[in-house]
Amino acid sequence: MVTVRRFGKARITILTGDHLPPHFHVDTPEGELCVDLTSGEVKGDKTARRSGKVALEWAAENRDSLFTIWQELNP
Repeated sequence: MVTVRRFGKARITILTGDHLPPHFHVDTPEGELCVDLTSGEVKGDKTARRSGKVALEWAAENRDSLFTIWQELNP
């Protein structure tokens, strides 16, 4: 697991050797979110979404970079 960026108590991670579709995780004290890099779909509960809001906003602006990192870690 690689931590791509931290936002207070939330962090964006990408797992090595992970399954398709390309995605990343937002880990928060309230839970984990899984975000599909292709569709942008966010899976996880509303509490985790609220606490991961800043991370999700940053990820939306940096989606291409996250996809490149996912490809490097999951050839």
